[in-house]
Amino acid sequence: MKLKASKSSYVLRIIAGSYLGYLSYSMFTDWESLKEANQEFMIIFPVIFAVAGVALVVLSLVGLFRMRNEVEEIDADESIDHNPDEEDDKE
Repeated sequence: MKLKASKSSYVLRIIAGSYLGYLSYSMFTDWESLKEANQEFMIIFPVIFAVAGVALVVLSLVGLFRMRNEVEEIDADESIDHNPDEEDDKE
């Protein structure tokens, strides 16, 4: 159960990072239509959102790949431990 909860948290982080990227893009495209007073913020925040979004997506993907590798190692260890051919040889 913990593995499934952990996997879903990585997926939610990827979605959140993608949304931050979308917000960043939207802020850049609307930059010219704003007043000059707001343009300073529209330069700073899209960059922050883009960096945070990319970081969330990359770190979450790395975490998912690590989790997948750990699961594959555990499955491989269990299949070696429960090899039915070895039990036949002992009898």
